[in-house]
Amino acid sequence: MKTNQMTLILLLSSCFCYACECNQVLSVSEEYNKIEFVFIGKVIETKEIKYEGQSPKSLDYGRITKFKLIKKYKGKLDSIITIQSGYGGPDCGRSFDKNKTYLVYSYTLFGNLWTDGCNRTDLIEKVEEEIKILDEIIKSK
Repeated sequence: MKTNQMTLILLLSSCFCYACECNQVLSVSEEYNKIEFVFIGKVIETKEIKYEGQSPKSLDYGRITKFKLIKKYKGKLDSIITIQSGYGGPDCGRSFDKNKTYLVYSYTLFGNLWTDGCNRTDLIEKVEEEIKILDEIIKSK
């Protein structure tokens, strides 16, 4: 019995677990200065995709999400914005829920807008103070 328990413990502890690994969380102003696009948008469509051949970030799967622009903080953006992201987990992808509103930080990669779990993108309800800071940044310019 003890041998079986030890074998089970060794098997379970020897698995490799991969998680998203981000370097650091930047302040609102640091992120704003670093990133190309910042906006508030409502998700109007989201879908999972399978990349055929070589994907921009060496991903097998990902997500494409369309947002209706509510407020622009930085960058030239259309009224409908398409964002790509990884699938989640070790690729640091980010998922979005349809009909919910987000503050999105994004960048251009291979001609498309991307976001990931290593920037400040989040649900609008969670970033009220951050929006105040962004409003102040915009006023000061």
